[in-house]
Amino acid sequence: MKLGEKIRVLRTVKGYSQEVMAELLKLSVTGYGKIERGETEVTVARIGQIAIILDLKVEDILQFNGTDILPKQPPFSANNSNQINNSYLLLRRSCPFVKPSMRAVLVYLNVTLGN
Repeated sequence: MKLGEKIRVLRTVKGYSQEVMAELLKLSVTGYGKIERGETEVTVARIGQIAIILDLKVEDILQFNGTDILPKQPPFSANNSNQINNSYLLLRRSCPFVKPSMRAVLVYLNVTLGN
């Protein structure tokens, strides 16, 4: 499995959209998409940034083979996932100091409150 594919699968499992990843990495969505499609070289620093966002270690990404068991994520529907991503983006735009961990808080609140 190529690096871009690994990143795409892990991003999807973690519930992030390409738009959120691009914003957190300060890239265009097209630029981020090139990473996942393997159309651009990915630096070690960039892999480190991706690992932080996905709450993984760099070696978790590099060694991921597609069949590894990842920590369970809160179950949420595509609609809830989109709602969380949109809420996060709005929060991020209005408060630029918001950390990626705020997305985890939104996920937790969404699951806990059943929205």
